[in-house]
Amino acid sequence: YDAVPKLVEVLHDGNPLVRMRAIEALGGIGGKTAFRALLGLMDGDDPEILSAAEEALARIREEQGEEA
Repeated sequence: YDAVPKLVEVLHDGNPLVRMRAIEALGGIGGKTAFRALLGLMDGDDPEILSAAEEALARIREEQGEEA
């Protein structure tokens, strides 16, 4: 889980592909920090990023329950 802070930083990278990979990784790792960081993307305007963030959030919810 040491990767989570770095992945959160990468969520704001200028390269959309890098951002997508970070979103996918955070969705796989889970945890409260990842969940909050992904929630923070939900007010963005990039439909692909929004969709990926929604999927990652759903994955965390499924694996860890609503308490995330």
